[in-house]
Amino acid sequence: MDNNQWFLFSGIEHKEMKTASYCLDYITWDNTNWTAIFHDGYFVHYRNGDKNNCHTEDYLYYKDVNFNNFRLDIKGDKIFISPNGDLSKSREVDFIEYIGWDGKKWRAELLRLINNLHPNL
Repeated sequence: MDNNQWFLFSGIEHKEMKTASYCLDYITWDNTNWTAIFHDGYFVHYRNGDKNNCHTEDYLYYKDVNFNNFRLDIKGDKIFISPNGDLSKSREVDFIEYIGWDGKKWRAELLRLINNLHPNL
């Protein structure tokens, strides 16, 4: 899979922690661990990171850093969050703050990679 959407992660409690990946490890509303990859307008969700146990959706349900339920939508290069999945309360944000599998509080923002920046290399 040619993954065209990456995330830039930074620790909220430990700001020196930074990394980038196309995988988002998060806790969903029922407190289970999931991994998501965002590709071509859809999230591919893997329960416990198991690629044999997956499904696709155009949204993602996650727990924020205060353990509140949110829905995440990505439209183009914009992030939208909706408390409790209520789309009438959806708002555009620059990043999400969420609880990762490791129990740490993380901030994730979209990172666009530039294709063919050095086509001769």
